[in-house]
Amino acid sequence: MPGATENEFTVLRPALDAARKALQRLDDQDVPAALKKVAASSARTLPRPLAITLWNALEGDEWLRSKALEELEGGEGVPRAFLEHQPGWDLAVARASHEIELARVESERDQAVARLEATEERLRRSRERGRKAAEGSRTEQQALETARKEERDRVRERLNASRTAQRMLQEEVRELTARVSDLASELHRVEGRNADLEARLRTKAAPSSAPDREGVARGRGTPVEVAQMLDTIATSLTRTMHLEPVPGRDEPDEFSLPQGVSPDQAAAVHALLSWRGRAHLYIDGYNLAKTIDGNGSLPDSRRRVEEIARRLRETASGRLSVTVVWDSAAGEDDRYESGVEVRFRPSADEEIADAARSLGRRAVVVTTDRELRERAEEAGATGLWSTALVGWRV
Repeated sequence: MPGATENEFTVLRPALDAARKALQRLDDQDVPAALKKVAASSARTLPRPLAITLWNALEGDEWLRSKALEELEGGEGVPRAFLEHQPGWDLAVARASHEIELARVESERDQAVARLEATEERLRRSRERGRKAAEGSRTEQQALETARKEERDRVRERLNASRTAQRMLQEEVRELTARVSDLASELHRVEGRNADLEARLRTKAAPSSAPDREGVARGRGTPVEVAQMLDTIATSLTRTMHLEPVPGRDEPDEFSLPQGVSPDQAAAVHALLSWRGRAHLYIDGYNLAKTIDGNGSLPDSRRRVEEIARRLRETASGRLSVTVVWDSAAGEDDRYESGVEVRFRPSADEEIADAARSLGRRAVVVTTDRELRERAEEAGATGLWSTALVGWRV
Protein backbone atom coordinates (compact mmCIF):
# COMPACT_ATOMS: atom_id res chain seq x y z
CA MET A 1 0.00 0.00 0.00
CA PRO A 2 1.38 3.49 -0.91
CA GLY A 3 1.40 4.92 2.63
CA ALA A 4 3.22 1.98 4.24
CA THR A 5 6.36 2.71 6.23
CA GLU A 6 9.73 1.03 5.76
CA ASN A 7 9.22 -0.74 9.11
CA GLU A 8 5.93 -2.24 7.86
CA PHE A 9 7.68 -3.46 4.72
CA THR A 10 10.36 -5.00 6.95
CA VAL A 11 7.71 -6.81 9.02
CA LEU A 12 5.93 -8.23 5.94
CA ARG A 13 9.07 -8.86 3.86
CA PRO A 14 8.84 -12.69 4.35
CA ALA A 15 5.23 -12.64 3.06
CA LEU A 16 6.17 -10.51 0.03
CA ASP A 17 9.17 -12.74 -0.75
CA ALA A 18 6.97 -15.83 -0.50
CA ALA A 19 4.42 -14.29 -2.88
CA ARG A 20 7.13 -13.37 -5.38
CA LYS A 21 8.50 -16.93 -5.23
CA ALA A 22 5.00 -18.26 -5.85
CA LEU A 23 4.61 -16.00 -8.92
CA GLN A 24 7.96 -17.11 -10.30
CA ARG A 25 6.87 -20.77 -10.07
CA LEU A 26 3.82 -20.07 -12.24
CA ASP A 27 3.82 -20.35 -16.01
CA ASP A 28 4.18 -16.96 -17.67
CA GLN A 29 0.61 -16.98 -19.03
CA ASP A 30 -0.75 -17.68 -15.52
CA VAL A 31 0.92 -14.60 -14.01
CA PRO A 32 -1.52 -11.64 -13.81
CA ALA A 33 -0.49 -8.85 -16.16
CA ALA A 34 -0.21 -6.37 -13.28
CA LEU A 35 2.32 -8.64 -11.54
CA LYS A 36 4.51 -9.62 -14.51
CA LYS A 37 7.18 -7.08 -13.55
CA VAL A 38 7.15 -8.44 -9.99
CA ALA A 39 7.65 -12.00 -11.24
CA ALA A 40 10.33 -10.91 -13.72
CA SER A 41 12.36 -8.84 -11.25
CA SER A 42 15.70 -10.40 -10.35
CA ALA A 43 16.55 -7.80 -7.67
CA ARG A 44 17.54 -9.28 -4.31
CA THR A 45 14.94 -7.04 -2.64
CA LEU A 46 11.89 -5.84 -4.56
CA PRO A 47 11.99 -2.11 -5.34
CA ARG A 48 9.40 -0.18 -3.36
CA PRO A 49 6.98 0.43 -6.31
CA LEU A 50 6.89 -3.30 -7.13
CA ALA A 51 6.56 -4.18 -3.43
CA ILE A 52 3.55 -1.82 -3.14
CA THR A 53 1.97 -3.44 -6.21
CA LEU A 54 2.45 -6.92 -4.74
CA TRP A 55 1.13 -5.86 -1.32
CA ASN A 56 -2.04 -4.41 -2.87
CA ALA A 57 -2.53 -7.59 -4.90
CA LEU A 58 -2.15 -9.80 -1.82
CA GLU A 59 -4.74 -7.81 0.13
CA GLY A 60 -7.38 -8.31 -2.55
CA ASP A 61 -6.53 -11.80 -3.88
CA GLU A 62 -7.17 -14.77 -1.59
CA TRP A 63 -5.83 -17.22 -4.19
CA LEU A 64 -2.52 -15.37 -4.35
CA ARG A 65 -2.30 -15.34 -0.55
CA SER A 66 -2.85 -19.10 -0.47
CA LYS A 67 -0.03 -19.59 -3.00
CA ALA A 68 2.23 -17.37 -0.90
CA LEU A 69 1.38 -19.40 2.25
CA GLU A 70 2.66 -22.52 0.50
CA GLU A 71 6.04 -20.81 0.02
CA LEU A 72 6.20 -19.11 3.45
CA GLU A 73 8.84 -20.51 5.76
CA GLY A 74 8.23 -20.55 9.51
CA GLY A 75 5.23 -21.39 11.65
CA GLU A 76 3.46 -18.49 13.30
CA GLY A 77 4.11 -14.79 13.09
CA VAL A 78 2.86 -11.56 11.62
CA PRO A 79 3.58 -12.53 7.93
CA ARG A 80 1.43 -15.67 8.30
CA ALA A 81 -1.30 -13.67 10.06
CA PHE A 82 -1.29 -11.22 7.16
CA LEU A 83 -1.48 -13.94 4.48
CA GLU A 84 -4.24 -15.77 6.34
CA HIS A 85 -5.98 -12.45 7.08
CA GLN A 86 -6.39 -13.44 10.68
CA PRO A 87 -8.49 -11.05 12.77
CA GLY A 88 -6.33 -8.15 13.95
CA TRP A 89 -3.50 -8.82 11.50
CA ASP A 90 -3.24 -5.11 10.73
CA LEU A 91 -2.80 -4.33 14.43
CA ALA A 92 -0.12 -7.01 14.62
CA VAL A 93 1.72 -5.35 11.72
CA ALA A 94 1.44 -1.99 13.44
CA ARG A 95 2.74 -3.42 16.76
CA ALA A 96 5.69 -5.14 15.10
CA SER A 97 6.49 -1.98 13.16
CA HIS A 98 6.28 0.03 16.36
CA GLU A 99 8.67 -2.37 18.11
CA ILE A 100 11.19 -1.97 15.31
CA GLU A 101 10.88 1.80 15.49
CA LEU A 102 11.15 1.72 19.30
CA ALA A 103 14.33 -0.37 19.10
CA ARG A 104 15.78 2.09 16.61
CA VAL A 105 14.89 5.08 18.79
CA GLU A 106 16.35 3.42 21.87
CA SER A 107 19.56 2.70 20.00
CA GLU A 108 19.77 6.31 18.85
CA ARG A 109 19.03 7.45 22.41
CA ASP A 110 21.87 5.29 23.79
CA GLN A 111 24.24 6.67 21.20
CA ALA A 112 23.14 10.23 22.00
CA VAL A 113 23.66 9.62 25.72
CA ALA A 114 27.14 8.29 25.03
CA ARG A 115 27.95 11.32 22.89
CA LEU A 116 26.57 13.64 25.56
CA GLU A 117 28.68 12.02 28.25
CA ALA A 118 31.79 12.28 26.07
CA THR A 119 30.98 15.93 25.37
CA GLU A 120 30.47 16.67 29.05
CA GLU A 121 33.81 15.03 29.80
CA ARG A 122 35.55 17.16 27.19
CA LEU A 123 33.77 20.23 28.58
CA ARG A 124 34.94 19.40 32.08
CA ARG A 125 38.51 19.03 30.92
CA SER A 126 38.25 22.23 28.94
CA ARG A 127 37.00 24.13 31.99
CA GLU A 128 39.85 22.71 34.04
CA ARG A 129 42.37 23.92 31.50
CA GLY A 130 40.56 27.27 31.46
CA ARG A 131 40.97 27.70 35.19
CA LYS A 132 44.67 26.90 34.94
CA ALA A 133 45.14 29.32 32.07
CA ALA A 134 42.93 32.18 33.34
CA GLU A 135 45.60 34.73 32.63
CA GLY A 136 45.89 33.85 28.96
CA SER A 137 42.20 33.32 28.32
CA ARG A 138 41.51 36.94 27.47
CA THR A 139 44.11 36.95 24.69
CA GLU A 140 42.80 33.60 23.43
CA GLN A 141 39.25 34.97 23.37
CA GLN A 142 40.33 37.96 21.35
CA ALA A 143 42.16 35.70 18.90
CA LEU A 144 39.04 33.53 18.61
CA GLU A 145 36.84 36.54 17.86
CA THR A 146 39.33 37.72 15.26
CA ALA A 147 39.37 34.25 13.66
CA ARG A 148 35.57 34.17 13.63
CA LYS A 149 35.42 37.57 11.93
CA GLU A 150 37.96 36.50 9.32
CA GLU A 151 36.06 33.28 8.69
CA ARG A 152 32.78 35.19 8.29
CA ASP A 153 34.46 37.50 5.78
CA ARG A 154 35.85 34.54 3.82
CA VAL A 155 32.44 32.81 3.79
CA ARG A 156 30.78 36.02 2.62
CA GLU A 157 33.31 36.37 -0.20
CA ARG A 158 32.83 32.75 -1.29
CA LEU A 159 29.04 33.18 -1.17
CA ASN A 160 29.20 36.29 -3.35
CA ALA A 161 31.50 34.49 -5.81
CA SER A 162 29.15 31.51 -5.85
CA ARG A 163 26.14 33.72 -6.60
CA THR A 164 28.03 35.42 -9.42
CA ALA A 165 29.02 32.03 -10.87
CA GLN A 166 25.43 30.82 -10.56
CA ARG A 167 24.11 33.82 -12.49
CA MET A 168 26.71 33.23 -15.21
CA LEU A 169 25.79 29.53 -15.37
CA GLN A 170 22.08 30.36 -15.64
CA GLU A 171 22.84 32.70 -18.52
CA GLU A 172 24.86 29.97 -20.26
CA VAL A 173 21.98 27.52 -19.76
CA ARG A 174 19.54 29.99 -21.33
CA GLU A 175 21.89 30.47 -24.29
CA LEU A 176 22.34 26.70 -24.72
CA THR A 177 18.57 26.18 -24.47
CA ALA A 178 18.00 28.72 -27.22
CA ARG A 179 20.71 27.04 -29.30
CA VAL A 180 19.08 23.61 -28.83
CA SER A 181 15.74 25.04 -29.95
CA ASP A 182 17.39 26.56 -33.03
CA LEU A 183 19.12 23.24 -33.83
CA ALA A 184 15.82 21.36 -33.45
CA SER A 185 14.12 23.71 -35.91
CA GLU A 186 17.07 23.44 -38.29
CA LEU A 187 16.97 19.65 -38.08
CA HIS A 188 13.29 19.56 -39.05
CA ARG A 189 13.97 21.91 -41.97
CA VAL A 190 16.95 19.85 -43.15
CA GLU A 191 15.01 16.58 -42.87
CA GLY A 192 12.21 18.06 -45.00
CA ARG A 193 14.64 19.39 -47.62
CA ASN A 194 16.54 16.09 -47.55
CA ALA A 195 13.37 14.08 -48.25
CA ASP A 196 12.42 16.36 -51.17
CA LEU A 197 15.92 16.29 -52.66
CA GLU A 198 16.18 12.51 -52.29
CA ALA A 199 12.94 12.10 -54.24
CA ARG A 200 14.19 14.42 -56.98
CA LEU A 201 17.64 12.83 -57.11
CA ARG A 202 16.21 9.30 -57.31
CA THR A 203 14.24 10.45 -60.36
CA LYS A 204 17.36 11.94 -61.94
CA ALA A 205 19.45 8.85 -61.09
CA ALA A 206 17.01 6.42 -62.80
CA PRO A 207 18.72 3.96 -65.25
CA SER A 208 17.11 5.68 -68.27
CA SER A 209 18.55 9.12 -67.46
CA ALA A 210 22.12 10.31 -67.94
CA PRO A 211 24.23 11.77 -65.09
CA ASP A 212 24.02 15.50 -64.50
CA ARG A 213 27.38 16.32 -66.05
CA GLU A 214 26.94 20.02 -65.50
CA GLY A 215 26.37 19.39 -61.79
CA VAL A 216 29.53 17.26 -61.60
CA ALA A 217 31.54 19.90 -63.39
CA ARG A 218 30.46 22.50 -60.85
CA GLY A 219 31.72 20.31 -57.98
CA ARG A 220 28.34 19.09 -56.64
CA GLY A 221 28.93 15.40 -57.55
CA THR A 222 26.48 12.90 -58.97
CA PRO A 223 22.88 12.85 -57.65
CA VAL A 224 23.64 9.71 -55.63
CA GLU A 225 26.72 11.38 -54.08
CA VAL A 226 24.68 14.45 -53.20
CA ALA A 227 22.01 12.26 -51.58
CA GLN A 228 24.69 10.45 -49.56
CA MET A 229 26.14 13.79 -48.46
CA LEU A 230 22.68 14.97 -47.31
CA ASP A 231 22.19 11.71 -45.36
CA THR A 232 25.53 12.33 -43.64
CA ILE A 233 24.46 15.89 -42.70
CA ALA A 234 21.11 14.67 -41.34
CA THR A 235 22.85 11.94 -39.30
CA SER A 236 25.25 14.48 -37.80
CA LEU A 237 22.40 16.84 -36.87
CA THR A 238 20.38 13.97 -35.38
CA ARG A 239 23.25 12.93 -33.11
CA THR A 240 23.74 16.54 -32.08
CA MET A 241 20.15 16.60 -30.92
CA HIS A 242 20.64 13.81 -28.33
CA LEU A 243 20.30 16.46 -25.63
CA GLU A 244 17.84 17.18 -22.86
CA PRO A 245 14.41 18.34 -24.13
CA VAL A 246 14.02 22.10 -24.41
CA PRO A 247 12.41 23.43 -21.20
CA GLY A 248 9.12 25.22 -21.67
CA ARG A 249 7.68 23.08 -24.45
CA ASP A 250 4.10 21.93 -23.94
CA GLU A 251 4.74 18.36 -25.15
CA PRO A 252 5.21 15.63 -22.49
CA ASP A 253 8.64 13.98 -22.42
CA GLU A 254 8.25 10.89 -20.19
CA PHE A 255 6.53 7.93 -21.85
CA SER A 256 5.07 5.07 -19.81
CA LEU A 257 2.68 2.27 -20.67
CA PRO A 258 -0.99 2.86 -19.77
CA GLN A 259 -2.34 0.84 -16.87
CA GLY A 260 -3.35 -2.66 -17.93
CA VAL A 261 -1.19 -2.74 -21.08
CA SER A 262 1.45 -5.50 -21.01
CA PRO A 263 4.89 -4.82 -22.60
CA ASP A 264 4.64 -8.04 -24.67
CA GLN A 265 1.38 -7.03 -26.39
CA ALA A 266 0.87 -5.15 -29.66
CA ALA A 267 -1.24 -2.70 -27.64
CA ALA A 268 2.01 -1.46 -26.06
CA VAL A 269 3.31 -0.46 -29.52
CA HIS A 270 0.02 1.28 -30.34
CA ALA A 271 0.30 3.21 -27.06
CA LEU A 272 3.81 4.36 -28.00
CA LEU A 273 2.75 5.41 -31.51
CA SER A 274 -0.22 7.41 -30.16
CA TRP A 275 2.08 9.20 -27.65
CA ARG A 276 2.22 12.88 -28.66
CA GLY A 277 5.35 13.74 -26.71
CA ARG A 278 9.01 13.08 -27.49
CA ALA A 279 10.46 9.61 -27.04
CA HIS A 280 13.61 7.76 -28.11
CA LEU A 281 13.05 4.16 -29.30
CA TYR A 282 16.05 1.80 -29.27
CA ILE A 283 15.66 -1.59 -31.01
CA ASP A 284 17.95 -4.56 -30.25
CA GLY A 285 18.43 -5.46 -33.94
CA TYR A 286 19.51 -9.10 -33.83
CA ASN A 287 17.09 -9.87 -31.00
CA LEU A 288 14.12 -8.60 -33.04
CA ALA A 289 15.43 -10.28 -36.21
CA LYS A 290 15.64 -13.64 -34.44
CA THR A 291 12.11 -13.17 -33.08
CA ILE A 292 10.80 -12.47 -36.59
CA ASP A 293 12.78 -14.86 -38.80
CA GLY A 294 14.36 -17.40 -36.48
CA ASN A 295 17.39 -18.56 -38.52
CA GLY A 296 16.69 -16.44 -41.61
CA SER A 297 19.48 -14.91 -43.72
CA LEU A 298 21.24 -11.90 -42.19
CA PRO A 299 20.63 -9.41 -45.06
CA ASP A 300 16.92 -10.27 -45.19
CA SER A 301 16.60 -10.05 -41.41
CA ARG A 302 18.27 -6.64 -41.32
CA ARG A 303 16.04 -5.39 -44.12
CA ARG A 304 12.86 -6.51 -42.34
CA VAL A 305 13.89 -5.02 -38.99
CA GLU A 306 14.86 -1.66 -40.52
CA GLU A 307 11.62 -1.60 -42.52
CA ILE A 308 9.67 -2.04 -39.26
CA ALA A 309 11.72 0.80 -37.75
CA ARG A 310 10.81 3.08 -40.66
CA ARG A 311 7.13 2.20 -40.33
CA LEU A 312 7.26 3.05 -36.63
CA ARG A 313 8.91 6.39 -37.37
CA GLU A 314 6.34 7.26 -40.06
CA THR A 315 3.31 6.13 -38.01
CA ALA A 316 4.21 7.87 -34.72
CA SER A 317 1.92 10.72 -33.65
CA GLY A 318 4.62 12.47 -31.62
CA ARG A 319 8.33 13.20 -32.02
CA LEU A 320 9.61 9.63 -31.99
CA SER A 321 13.27 9.06 -32.85
CA VAL A 322 14.07 5.47 -33.81
CA THR A 323 17.51 3.83 -33.53
CA VAL A 324 18.34 0.25 -34.54
CA VAL A 325 21.54 -1.13 -32.96
CA TRP A 326 23.27 -4.16 -34.51
CA ASP A 327 26.08 -6.21 -32.98
CA SER A 328 29.05 -5.87 -35.34
CA ALA A 329 32.80 -6.27 -34.88
CA ALA A 330 33.49 -5.41 -38.54
CA GLY A 331 33.49 -1.66 -38.00
CA GLU A 332 30.58 -0.93 -40.32
CA ASP A 333 29.64 2.73 -40.72
CA ASP A 334 26.53 4.08 -39.00
CA ARG A 335 23.87 5.50 -41.28
CA TYR A 336 20.68 7.57 -41.19
CA GLU A 337 17.90 6.70 -43.64
CA SER A 338 14.26 7.82 -43.80
CA GLY A 339 14.32 9.19 -40.28
CA VAL A 340 15.86 6.02 -38.74
CA GLU A 341 19.39 5.86 -37.31
CA VAL A 342 21.21 2.54 -37.74
CA ARG A 343 24.25 1.89 -35.53
CA PHE A 344 26.82 -0.92 -35.55
CA ARG A 345 28.58 -1.62 -32.24
CA PRO A 346 30.74 -4.42 -30.79
CA SER A 347 28.04 -4.77 -28.11
CA ALA A 348 24.52 -3.62 -28.92
CA ASP A 349 23.46 -4.36 -25.32
CA GLU A 350 26.01 -1.92 -23.87
CA GLU A 351 25.11 0.77 -26.43
CA ILE A 352 21.41 0.48 -25.60
CA ALA A 353 22.02 0.34 -21.83
CA ASP A 354 24.17 3.50 -22.04
CA ALA A 355 21.42 5.28 -23.99
CA ALA A 356 18.84 4.24 -21.37
CA ARG A 357 21.02 5.60 -18.57
CA SER A 358 21.44 8.89 -20.46
CA LEU A 359 17.79 9.37 -21.45
CA GLY A 360 16.00 7.77 -18.47
CA ARG A 361 12.19 7.86 -18.78
CA ARG A 362 12.41 9.34 -22.28
CA ALA A 363 13.86 6.05 -23.61
CA VAL A 364 11.92 2.98 -24.83
CA VAL A 365 13.89 -0.26 -25.36
CA VAL A 366 12.67 -3.17 -27.51
CA THR A 367 14.23 -6.58 -26.71
CA THR A 368 13.32 -9.98 -25.33
CA ASP A 369 16.71 -10.09 -23.58
CA ARG A 370 15.59 -10.09 -19.96
CA GLU A 371 18.90 -8.81 -18.55
CA LEU A 372 19.09 -5.88 -20.98
CA ARG A 373 15.43 -5.01 -20.43
CA GLU A 374 15.89 -4.96 -16.63
CA ARG A 375 19.02 -2.79 -16.93
CA ALA A 376 17.08 -0.32 -19.05
CA GLU A 377 14.08 -0.31 -16.69
CA GLU A 378 16.33 0.27 -13.67
CA ALA A 379 17.56 3.41 -15.47
CA GLY A 380 13.94 4.58 -15.84
CA ALA A 381 13.35 3.48 -19.46
CA THR A 382 10.24 1.61 -20.62
CA GLY A 383 10.92 -1.94 -21.79
CA LEU A 384 8.91 -3.56 -24.61
CA TRP A 385 9.26 -7.16 -25.76
CA SER A 386 10.23 -7.89 -29.37
CA THR A 387 7.08 -10.02 -29.57
CA ALA A 388 5.02 -6.83 -29.16
CA LEU A 389 6.54 -5.46 -32.39
CA VAL A 390 5.93 -8.78 -34.14
CA GLY A 391 2.26 -8.65 -33.10
CA TRP A 392 1.96 -5.04 -34.24
CA ARG A 393 3.67 -5.89 -37.57
CA VAL A 394 1.18 -8.69 -38.27
